[in-house]
Amino acid sequence: MPPDRHLRQTIFRAAYFNVWRGGDHFQPLHQTAFVIKHARLQIVGVHEAEGNLARLGQLSGLAYDEVGDLLSAYPIESSRTLATADFRLSATRLPNGSRLWVLKGHLPETAYGPYEVRKHGLELDVVAGEYASGRVELMRAVLGELDAIAGEENVLLLAGLNSPSHRDWTPRVVDRHYGVSAQWPVTCLLEAAGFVDAYREFRPNEETHPGYTWTPGYPPPKKTKHEKDDRVDYVFYRGAGLRLGGAALVGEHRSVADIVVRPWPSDHRMVLGEFESHIASGTL
Repeated sequence: MPPDRHLRQTIFRAAYFNVWRGGDHFQPLHQTAFVIKHARLQIVGVHEAEGNLARLGQLSGLAYDEVGDLLSAYPIESSRTLATADFRLSATRLPNGSRLWVLKGHLPETAYGPYEVRKHGLELDVVAGEYASGRVELMRAVLGELDAIAGEENVLLLAGLNSPSHRDWTPRVVDRHYGVSAQWPVTCLLEAAGFVDAYREFRPNEETHPGYTWTPGYPPPKKTKHEKDDRVDYVFYRGAGLRLGGAALVGEHRSVADIVVRPWPSDHRMVLGEFESHIASGTL
């Protein structure tokens, strides 16, 4: 069916969801699907599906794409695995006829920065440590591949970066981060490439809204005594045709989440963004 030429705007919700070991490790898969339905999502980048993506799509009422690690209410026209790291790129077609690229991915946990800070405190060179982990160069290579394919078109990045944000570890909140403020280079790199962090754009105050996605517990609420909570799951966006309408965390309790689901099935909270895709008159 051709796009409705009178429909210039599409409003949709997109999320990154680490479902934890197939989405049925701690709770039945239908509870993980309920999270997706309750949050009223149209696009979901799924991590750790472990063979359950098709069933999760069926239970949540969304189409699935195994190559893209994606659930979508909209047609997926193509998907591919990028040559660099664990990233997949899919092209979706929104109801207003515009194309939206969805980059879903995950950076390695090697030398996880917050744990390194916990061990070494102010003696640690955070930026050098992130470069040594390989995450920065991997992200740079992914962005190079993305630019070669998508150019300046609208892009969503749904990712677990295993790296905090420089907009979270600020001098105002060093008491939460072992006395350290840090310019975490992965998120700096993304901003330099034109991407906007949806949650931090909508919730700019890192004191009142830390936005922790790691961790509700493993399983919730169980976690080790010295666990370091942080925000490592993200929705970023780029493109003149996308406007941010809101962002939210989905999790186990109102004290840490905007949308609450109990029992919570994962060791990560879910982050979502609500967007408006708009097309200038005459571009369809």
